[in-house]
Amino acid sequence: MADDAAAARAEWRAEEEQWSRVALERWEHGRGLDDVLRDCMHRADVVTFRFSTVNWKGVVVGVGSDVARVRTGDTEVDVRLVADAPFVLCTRPGGSDGAPAAGTLTTFLARLRELDGTGVCIGTPVGPLEGRLRVGRDQLRVAAADGSVAYVPTESVRWVRPLDD
Repeated sequence: MADDAAAARAEWRAEEEQWSRVALERWEHGRGLDDVLRDCMHRADVVTFRFSTVNWKGVVVGVGSDVARVRTGDTEVDVRLVADAPFVLCTRPGGSDGAPAAGTLTTFLARLRELDGTGVCIGTPVGPLEGRLRVGRDQLRVAAADGSVAYVPTESVRWVRPLDD
């Protein structure tokens, strides 16, 4: 009888392990970049956003539905999280209990509007641009110190960093 009970317990454990693996797999399939970055923020993991022209490495201090704020050294960068974003996200354990949130983030466009009228550096498909930001309906105007002006479609902006940091 003891052998039958041990066999039943072993079968039950194996079945529970299988259900746990399936549940974990389902959970992982449902996660988005914002979920991954929120976990990184709470664990204080070190993250690196690798773009073709620049890398941003630091700790995540805020996450919104389509934006993540990374503290990198003495500055903060807001990275746009979209399905076609041209970056690779790399993470590694940070070793502490979590990073304090810098503030509430909602969307990348909301962050751009917060920075309207200030000096910024933005990531574009052709490289970074610096200047005073003006947010339009579907474009950004970036006025450089030399008087030149660039107009960038809002959807092509990949990250933004205030220049006054």
